[in-house]
Formats: sequence, C-alpha cells, structure tokens
Amino acid sequence: MNYKAIDIVYQAQKFENASLILEQNHIKKNNNLIKEKTLILNKQSFTHEIEPALTLCGLSLELYLKAIYFHENGKPKNGHDIFKLYNSLSPNSKNSIINFFNTNKESFIKIYENFIMYNHIKIISFEETLKELSDIFISQYQN
Repeated sequence: MNYKAIDIVYQAQKFENASLILEQNHIKKNNNLIKEKTLILNKQSFTHEIEPALTLCGLSLELYLKAIYFHENGKPKNGHDIFKLYNSLSPNSKNSIINFFNTNKESFIKIYENFIMYNHIKIISFEETLKELSDIFISQYQN
C-alpha cells in the first residue's frame, strides 16, 4: 500500500468532474427542450447522460468517504455501500459532512430549481440521500 488519503481524493475529484460535465450537459439539453415545449416528461424523453452522471457521482462520493476513513484510520475501507461507509466515520467527520450538506442545500436547490421541478425530484434529508445513493450502481437499472 503505497498511497495516501490525498491520492484517493484526487481520484474522487476526477469522477466528480466527469459527473458534473455530464450533469450540465443533461440539464442544458433538457432546458432547451423545456423552452421549446417539446419535453415529454417520461423516462424516454431525457438525455442519456444522467445515468452515467449519477454513477460517477456515487463513485466519487464513495471515494471521498473512503479517503476520510483512510485519513482517520490509516487503512483502506472496502465495500461500496455509501451509507455504511459514512457510518464508519468518526462522529466529528459525520457532523462536518452534515453541516456542509445543510449549509449548501438551499443554494444547490436554487441553482437547479428548474431541473428539480421538471424532473419531479423530491427534496430529501441527508440520511435519505445517502441511503438512495448506497445502491446507485444497481437501482438505476431496475426500472
């Protein structure tokens, strides 16, 4: 094991950046369709970037949590369950993450207001968000 927690963070950032590019592309395409009033609200009407964007986002979050765990414990953490990873962190780290989430949630909602409204996205709590993301790699393919 010749890596450090910061190496995991660098990997997480790569996946996060790729996710954001796909997400922005998805939003731009759907906003154009909304303006043209040609968007039919069903799964087939959405662009194909959202599923890979969500997968990359989930992988990025998983890696960030693994980096924090590695930093706290000096050893890697296996597994892909984001909720379990989060719960394996110290109370101090969990509180910092929750505070960051709560501080930034409103500005995120305001930025993505149209996207949230037109995609009928329900605003949920932090813990519910983690539980939803815990099976992101499988759940998006079950519908």
